[in-house]
Amino acid sequence: MKKRFLSLISLLLVLVMSVAAFASCGGGNDTETEQSGSDGTTAVTDAITDANTEGESDEISDTENGTDTATDAETEAETEKVVAVDGEYGKSITLAEQLSGDVNAYYSDDRKLATISNGNVVIEYPLDSTSMGDGAIRTLAGKEYVSAISKTFIKSKNGTVFYSYEAAATERMNIYRLGSYYYEIHMLDGVFANYTVVKEEELKLKGYRSGHDISKVSMNKDGSISYTITSTSDPYLNGDNFRYDTSVFNALEITMSATNSSSGSVYLAAGSHSGIDGSQMAKFSINPDGEYHTYYVPFSAVEDYTGYITRIRLDIGSKVGEEIRISSLKMVSLAAAAPAVKLDKTYHLYSDKVNEIVRLVASKDVDNLASFGSITEISADTVAKLVIKDKKGTHDSLDGVDMATVEYVAFDIKGVGVFGYILLPDETSGKLTVALADGVYTLTQEYTLPEGYVVENLKAVRSGHRLYTDLSHSFDGFLKAAEEERHPLTEVTSTANSRGSEYVGYDAFRGAYYFDVRGFAGFQAAYDNPYLRYYVSPSFNGVAEDRAVYIISHTTSGNLESAAVLSHDGLMLPIDLEVCKNFGGEHEEPFYDDGDTTYGEVIFPMVIEAGKKTEFHVINLYQNWGDFPLKQISSIQFIAPYYHLSVGTTETNCIAPYYVYGKDHWTLPDFRAMSAPLWATQPQHTSIGRLYFLEYTTADGKDYASESITNKITAYGPTYCDIDMYYLSDDGKISAYYRHMEMPHTDENRTYYELVLEVMDDISIKDFKNDFAFFSFDGRSKLFKKLGYLNDKNECVVTNASSSATPTYYTLGDKSPYISYFDGPETTDLIDYVNFALVVKDYNFTVGGKEYDGNLVLRDLKSENLNRMSLTLDLGEITLKKGDTFKINMILLPW
Repeated sequence: MKKRFLSLISLLLVLVMSVAAFASCGGGNDTETEQSGSDGTTAVTDAITDANTEGESDEISDTENGTDTATDAETEAETEKVVAVDGEYGKSITLAEQLSGDVNAYYSDDRKLATISNGNVVIEYPLDSTSMGDGAIRTLAGKEYVSAISKTFIKSKNGTVFYSYEAAATERMNIYRLGSYYYEIHMLDGVFANYTVVKEEELKLKGYRSGHDISKVSMNKDGSISYTITSTSDPYLNGDNFRYDTSVFNALEITMSATNSSSGSVYLAAGSHSGIDGSQMAKFSINPDGEYHTYYVPFSAVEDYTGYITRIRLDIGSKVGEEIRISSLKMVSLAAAAPAVKLDKTYHLYSDKVNEIVRLVASKDVDNLASFGSITEISADTVAKLVIKDKKGTHDSLDGVDMATVEYVAFDIKGVGVFGYILLPDETSGKLTVALADGVYTLTQEYTLPEGYVVENLKAVRSGHRLYTDLSHSFDGFLKAAEEERHPLTEVTSTANSRGSEYVGYDAFRGAYYFDVRGFAGFQAAYDNPYLRYYVSPSFNGVAEDRAVYIISHTTSGNLESAAVLSHDGLMLPIDLEVCKNFGGEHEEPFYDDGDTTYGEVIFPMVIEAGKKTEFHVINLYQNWGDFPLKQISSIQFIAPYYHLSVGTTETNCIAPYYVYGKDHWTLPDFRAMSAPLWATQPQHTSIGRLYFLEYTTADGKDYASESITNKITAYGPTYCDIDMYYLSDDGKISAYYRHMEMPHTDENRTYYELVLEVMDDISIKDFKNDFAFFSFDGRSKLFKKLGYLNDKNECVVTNASSSATPTYYTLGDKSPYISYFDGPETTDLIDYVNFALVVKDYNFTVGGKEYDGNLVLRDLKSENLNRMSLTLDLGEITLKKGDTFKINMILLPW
């Protein structure tokens, strides 16, 4: 779904009228920034037509970009028409709208599979060794280019090759940067192994008798041990008083059964670690069919794997009541120990292209890694024709090709389209070779490390290529993309009037033109200097034909809030700017991002037009837009994909579309009141706590939440932020849409929510008011004592909040009912807590195909020493029918 483009253009046309205020808002305070333009009062061109954009470059062209309507229009997803904008910068404005919102990543198959997609390709990436056969690269309509993702391999100096997909590991997905045009997707925790056992030593199971969140461990007649999960908070089984030499043993062999868990973790204490501290850990995949299976868990990539292992803790269990049985535990020595590196498979995903990067991080100094890379296999009987380029030129077969100088290769896949590799213009992209044997084309992109190279502990090496796909059966689009990728623009500068900024160069791995710009050192400095901002002024020239490019404006400050792009003469352009950032020092990914460098980045596309000098200004915004605090949404690097929202530099909400700690249902982890006192260290307020959305239990006792399907940002700022979020319930039976919108209120944080649930298939619920929640919250750290609400007579009521785990139910009124929890902790320190309220503007429900005229219900209880509030209905035992809908408009209001 494209954004609300015309309404956004109208809004931006109004905003442009404030550019004069922007240009002069700093007065004498704007000492760091030279202003461009004159009075800033002229408007952005409003010549918007219904014409379609034609092929200006491979990123714009329908045919070259993989929407070959002549061959595949009947099967591909319908693309909404984007109106074209005339005049200077018109092509860039149109391109930005065309590309906006076409990047996505989501989980499926109980998070065993990660799917990433853009405007022309879908890549299915197995995260679990039990799902390794499920990955593929497809068209948007599901047609298959290749049957598996690129295989990642490493090669040791003795010639042994190790593949990550052969290891019994569970990988995970994190996304450091996300927005409308670009996702930086990391598939983490991949390991490499060879499972030939040369030495083993049995661990005595009777040593495992204690744990946490599990029942008493039972010794069974068959020699196994077993336990059940009593809480999913942190279940584990302890083992200690061991002494195993890490130079002898490099893995754990475990034979076990489980009924629900699809993955587990083994925590160690080795080397300089005397106890379990969470830093020494290896994950593995589990088949939860209730039968015994043997798994190998390699330790070679574990941090500080030296000296002796003294403790081994097993973290296995995902559902209360699940039984775990272990029949054998062995320390083993595997025949070929892989170099001590872990895989960070990175996808730089743009709306119209994707770079696939193999990044390896060392868990100790590694001197036995010879090379690494990716392999893709293509069945020859699916190939209609190919093109390959070496130093001699292009070829239509492998005959006579100099494999030492290959730059790119592409295949026309019968009935599908073009698939190819483009070697990136960076020396660590190494070599690309293609072989045909036994009816299979094998593409190998391999980088060989320099002789004697040592990958130091926690340092990384990387290599990669661009993956190309389109739906045509012509190589024209591929050849154009390869030429542009291999030969970046050279006449690029940062003009002299932008102090403290510079053009860095073309970042081949990220596929963007990279600029540095100054920034603020922290939130407080920006808050104290509301009119101060920094900017960079890119200039492109010497382009023979139009080229669409991506711009990255980077600052080493991690508190960048919002941005604007202006024309060369100072007019704001209606182009959404994706803003991404990281706060240093939090070490969310300590292994994969050891330095945890602060940054703020602005990312967006531009068309560099032929025969013209293209100039513009990218303005970093922090506190104010004109005389008023800005309102923004940006992404922030965290342990999970994360959005950050604020008024100026003062945080209001954070959204975690994929949840925070795995599948914890925690969607709004930070929810702050503007009325609470500011912190002493920075202009921030205390968070209310955790907020949740759809949760339910079906009549058969199964618990369900939902999984993020996509997010569409309608407005990044600088005057309001607006994001649409789409979810699908874990059983696939309810689609959920949430719209989160904020305006720049300075008196209070008002977060406007629209909730729409649609039942896709019949669902039986035993007791709806107890088993179904539209929305919930559970506070932060202490109990609230008072509860206020509008009762069924539309009267304001104040009562005591529940102090029991047994729910209390309150029927709410039908005249904009409200709920509020307050008078919480027994302390006078207002910084330590904030109250909670919500106001329901209106609601509309269709149940059993009929309009429901009942009232909303508040469910109130105490859960694990916190209040737990939920919005529900009193429907009793009911079967929701396909087509039933639940719509709620409400305001979340901390105070």
